[in-house]
Amino acid sequence: MPMQPRKDLIASFSSFLQFQSDRAAGWVVDARLRRSMQNQVTQDAPQEVTPTRSDEFWATYWHRVWQTSETPQTPALRQRLALGHLSAYLQETCYWSVHRTIPHVSSTQVSFSDCFQGVIAEVPRLLRAFDSSQRPSLKTYANTAFCNILRSNLRQQREIDLCSEWSLLLKLSRRLLVETLSQAGLSSRQQQDYLLAWTCFMAAYPPSRSTQGRTCTGPDAETWAEIVAQYHQQYHQQAATERNSGASPEQTPAVETDVTAEILETWLKQMANQVRRYLYPATQSLNVAAGDGEEDWQVDLPDVQRDSPMGELISQEEADDRTAQLVAMQTFLQGAIGQLDDVGQQLLKLYYQDNLTQQQMAKVLGIQQYTVSRKLAKARETLLLALSRWSQETLHISLSSTVVKSMSTLLEDWLQLHYRSSS
Repeated sequence: MPMQPRKDLIASFSSFLQFQSDRAAGWVVDARLRRSMQNQVTQDAPQEVTPTRSDEFWATYWHRVWQTSETPQTPALRQRLALGHLSAYLQETCYWSVHRTIPHVSSTQVSFSDCFQGVIAEVPRLLRAFDSSQRPSLKTYANTAFCNILRSNLRQQREIDLCSEWSLLLKLSRRLLVETLSQAGLSSRQQQDYLLAWTCFMAAYPPSRSTQGRTCTGPDAETWAEIVAQYHQQYHQQAATERNSGASPEQTPAVETDVTAEILETWLKQMANQVRRYLYPATQSLNVAAGDGEEDWQVDLPDVQRDSPMGELISQEEADDRTAQLVAMQTFLQGAIGQLDDVGQQLLKLYYQDNLTQQQMAKVLGIQQYTVSRKLAKARETLLLALSRWSQETLHISLSSTVVKSMSTLLEDWLQLHYRSSS
């Protein structure tokens, strides 16, 4: 069963997608977020010119709330509330970004739900980079950002998965290993012992190790003997130095340790596993309903004042008359699509409405994939050129590379919404 989009404004900012057997199983409403959004819409209602403000308006509003701290007593709660609303708002965008990206990943060991949870957890990083005063919209920006985040996550995970323990240890920097050990809950003494074991391993392993790639099998018996010898030598040198400097007994063991090759091998493999967990940790998803605990996120909702994010947006909406321009642009683009040849129109429908990959589209049309790629790119290029000329002639917009790039993003956003609403 495919993911069913939300059509209610309150639900769009208060519900989260749930998965069952790696499939979208429906929406779960967070009670606090729902009350928060209802209260905010009610406060805004007397000042509305139109019956309901757009979801883009509220996305910008919550983003500005997330960026500000108008109530010093509980700024963390305000940011958490805004983050919850924005994470809920971006659920569909994240779903479709993952849906489009996964078919291009060669690995078959990834699940859709894991990819979704890993990407949606990056919403705070996305919000920090987004500028609500500029185009494109948050959804358009997030669509591109989510795809890039997923590709980066999968590349990193694939590299980690392909490396053997020894290859991974050889690729480490000392700084990264220190960070990993400090996060692993080890004592200071254990961290020193592990770090020393890794240092001796790196020093004793043959110089040709760099040619071993991802699958090197580790030291042979002779190399292990050298690693053990170096470990004991450096261990006693460090212990003597620490005793002379007046270190505490727990930091400096008083007895000689009997470390064998087997012990060092166990330590090194444990370090490799800890590094894997550190570089690719278990995802803490934002898709968790808050429930009805004692802590209420609504205690510090900002009042609707002139200098508040809401006041700024209301003033901006009253000053800008964009509705007519948007309607005119939509009408123009619909006509521009009608001017494309039959193949171009069919490709756009298969890609944006039916969500087919280029390989699937090639099978449907009975043509080569490279032909699909070329013709699809040509159709989008034709629409972008037409939109650029229309904007220049109708809206008197001066074209530049930056403007054309923003226009391309806007066109991509419109195509997705246009065909999705037609399905």
